[in-house]
Amino acid sequence: MRYKGFDCRVLKESGTQAYIEVDRGNEYERGWVNKTEIEDYNYVQTLMKIAECNDCGMPYGSDDWIDTVLSNEQWKMICPNDALLCANCIIKRASKLDGITIAKMELIF
Repeated sequence: MRYKGFDCRVLKESGTQAYIEVDRGNEYERGWVNKTEIEDYNYVQTLMKIAECNDCGMPYGSDDWIDTVLSNEQWKMICPNDALLCANCIIKRASKLDGITIAKMELIF
């Protein structure tokens, strides 16, 4: 998805608003925006409702699904084929990479 010409990810939703992270190249910016301002929001949300984790099959959006945000560089190392992965499977794949010693988590409420 894109917001004002930049790649973005929806981290949380509430009614007509979405809390997004915008990738501005050398920095990330987070904030609440109206969902209508996000390019392809409805299309992507429709696809996500029928999507599932490629490794374990957990349905996207299920009660156990945790949205996870990684840098593009981290994602390419963990999932070079650009599949959809749940948080557990991301950690499982990352733990098999050379040089990974710790996974750090940030909770956003």
